[in-house]
Amino acid sequence: ARTVELCLPRLHPEERQEVLRAPKAQRPRMFSALWTRKEAYLKGLGTGLSHGVGTDYLGVHARAGGHRAPDGWMVADLHGCPGHTAAVALAATTAQRVTLRELPADVPHLTPQEAADLIGTTEPDLCMVLPVPAR
Repeated sequence: ARTVELCLPRLHPEERQEVLRAPKAQRPRMFSALWTRKEAYLKGLGTGLSHGVGTDYLGVHARAGGHRAPDGWMVADLHGCPGHTAAVALAATTAQRVTLRELPADVPHLTPQEAADLIGTTEPDLCMVLPVPAR
């Protein structure tokens, strides 16, 4: 709860309002999901926090039934690990299929081709399609 209070003033104004409108007990979880989307997006940009946490809106856009992302980007929560928050951000404007696999421990010791072949045969931990962002 303290993290939410400390970071709230830095968020985009619309995101700040969304968090404040949520019941107090749900705010930490909502903030965690929002912050995780921001981290994924800022890492995708290659700027990290220097871009500004409140510059771009990545909150819940209720009318669109999902998240709104900056133009040219798709940002989504990843579900599949209970008790954890994860997100993906892609520079894309068309629907994309996202597949997550846990890397086998010996991948760093393989040639690039051997690693690619091994990863390709590993069962996915999570597979989902990210739809075209709603505007």
